[in-house]
Formats: sequence, C-alpha cells, structure tokens
Amino acid sequence: MTAVLKRYDQAELMDKQRLSELLAKYHNNTLTYSEKQELDEWFHSLQHPDSTTGKEADEAFRQEMLHEFRARFPYPASSTAPRRVGRRILAAAAVVTGLFIGGAYYLLQTGHPKQPAIPMTSGIASNRKTIMEKDSIHGINHAMLILEDGSSINLDESHTGLLVERGGMKAVKADDSTVKYLGFGKMTETVYHTIKTPRGRQYRLSLPDGSMVWLNVDAAIRYPVAFAGAERRVEVSGEAYFEIAKDMSRPFIVSIDGKEEVKVLGTHFNINAYKESGPAVVTLLEGAVNVSERKFNVTLKPGEQSSFSSKGFRVKKANIEQVMAWKMGFLDFDALPLDAVMQEISRWYDIDILYKELPDHPIALGGRISKNLPLSKVLNMLEAYGVHAQLSNTKKQVIISTR
Repeated sequence: MTAVLKRYDQAELMDKQRLSELLAKYHNNTLTYSEKQELDEWFHSLQHPDSTTGKEADEAFRQEMLHEFRARFPYPASSTAPRRVGRRILAAAAVVTGLFIGGAYYLLQTGHPKQPAIPMTSGIASNRKTIMEKDSIHGINHAMLILEDGSSINLDESHTGLLVERGGMKAVKADDSTVKYLGFGKMTETVYHTIKTPRGRQYRLSLPDGSMVWLNVDAAIRYPVAFAGAERRVEVSGEAYFEIAKDMSRPFIVSIDGKEEVKVLGTHFNINAYKESGPAVVTLLEGAVNVSERKFNVTLKPGEQSSFSSKGFRVKKANIEQVMAWKMGFLDFDALPLDAVMQEISRWYDIDILYKELPDHPIALGGRISKNLPLSKVLNMLEAYGVHAQLSNTKKQVIISTR
C-alpha cells in the first residue's frame, strides 16, 4: 500500500497541487462554476476504480481514500460524469487530505520510509482528556483591524459590509476572510491601518491599489488607507504572501520589521519574517523583486529565495511547494529539524512548546499535514519519530521529550 504513495511522477505532483487549490477554494467557498465541476469529477472518480490498476492493495487503498475523503470533505452529490480513478489521482488525493490508513497516520515524506504513528503511550493516554479539550480544528479566518486612533475592530465578530470610512476611502468586510479598501478619496494626511492575525488564524486583505495580501498566523501588516506620492509602501511582520497590482510609475515597497526592504513593480512573492525563525526569507514566484538591507541588495528571479546574514544576502533555489503550503492549507515539514516543526505547530495550534529533554542527535521530520488535522493527531503522529508530546494541565503548553 505504501508503494502506491512512493511512485510520484511530474503529473502526480501537478495533480496534487491542483487538488490542493480546489479543496482550499471549496473550504473558503470561492469555487467558480468550472472549478466546482472539476472538483466534482475528482470526488466522484474515487467511487469508480480504474480496471487498469487491478491490484487488491490498490483497491483497498482506494476504499480507505474514499472513506477519508468523504469524512474530511462532505461533498454534495453531482450529476457530473465521473472519470475512472487511477493511482495518479489516488496518490494526489492521499497527499492532499492527509490519509489515515488502518487507524494510523502516515506522514508522507520525501526520501524516507513511510512510518505509521505508534499508538499513544500511557503517559500521553493518561492526558488524553486534556488533549481532546484543546483539540479544536484550527483554520478559522480571523484578525483584528487597528485604526489610526488605536481603536480596533474584531473582524470575526463584524458583519459583512462597511467597517469604516475615511475621506472617501471605505474599508469593507467582503466576506469572512477578506477586507477590501474601495474608493478614490483624497486624504489630507496619510492615515494608516493595521491588520493583525493571532496564532492559529489567517486573513486576506485587498489594498487600495488592488494588490492582494494573505496573512499567515501571528502576522501583521501596516498600510495607508490610500496610496499617495511616488511609491506604495507597507510594513509587515510574520509571514505574508503578496500579489501586487502593476503600476510602473509607483513601485511597491515592503518594509520587513523596519530593516529589510523588498521593492517591486508588479509580482507575486512570499515573505517569512518570524523573528524566532531567524533572518527573513523572501521567495519570488513571479516577476522580479529587489531585496535590500544596509549596504547590500540583490535582485531575485522567479523560483529563487533570499535570506540575509552579516556577510550579505544568500540566494538559493526555492522549494515553492513548501513555501506556499501554508496558503494552500498545509503545514509542510519536509527536511525541517524538530525545533522548526514545533515552531510551526506552536503558531498554528496556539500553544507553547517546552523541551523537557533534548535529543542526543538531530531529528529531522518530513512531509506535510493538513491544517484541519486535530492537535491530538499531530502529537500522536510525532511518536513515530521517537518524539513524546504531552499537553500540560493548562492546555496551553506541550511538553516534548525525546529520550
């Protein structure tokens, strides 16, 4: 059964990425009609085995995949004619949904054997009640909008529609996950707003020029409610993905924690600037950006990412799929050390990490999990790597031991 998951070719990776996009849009209720038909086809194809596969193991895998898919995505019936499902569709769907097989979670890795999670030890089992009490599914879009006078609006509690108006510019809650700025008002002075996301929550912002910003957990962006002058400048902390509206006369500049700057005209890029993770990492997906700090600067090409050190910028080829996993609804742990994995879990599940015992040797995990996975499943999954995780009585701290 594991062999089915090992055989990835380029087509499988493309299917996986496309299915991730469709399921993320389904979760956010933003599917177009044609995308809805495409997802219909994917879902219903799982119910019709391809006679060319022909192996009992593949059929058993398909049945488990269909069961998990139905449980995770209660997808409605459709009259769309299904296509036959083969291993390529099954492999993509398994990676996207984070498949449970035989009651064990498979952390899908690259270049490592697939290991089922070991059942909970008695230490964790005795604490199961507190884990389940904390075991909410995260992923709700939520943020605070902070106005120029310091007052704030809880976007989770606000109804869709007008939030605030300043000089003809309107801040509007478009849906449960997006704030938009509309209008062509002229401001007599520059007015700044800030959107902050807490741990475990994300949000999306449409800036006055039409540029789009996706904020990851525990992130913030400060921006003018109207862009005036020769440049468009915003400030960001944490992690954010940008799709910048083209304006050749006014470059778009992102200031990262008041130090590093990213200058663009129109492009798609991601900034990861969590202070606890080290230097800010800028990844370019499309177009071109210039990244500068102090006397150093570098121009990135699509597919490259930069990080800064005392000797200047280091540029390397980016793992785009891993960089963008958070936006597509996943936590990607491929080739990450244990402390980096636990930082990701800490931010997403809004918990603190305490290391009771440090490992004698580095522990590297791999693969990815859905952000919809309950915390208890994540902690149980770590057992396969000899990492024992126990939720404290306060339900705000996970105690890690590895010996």
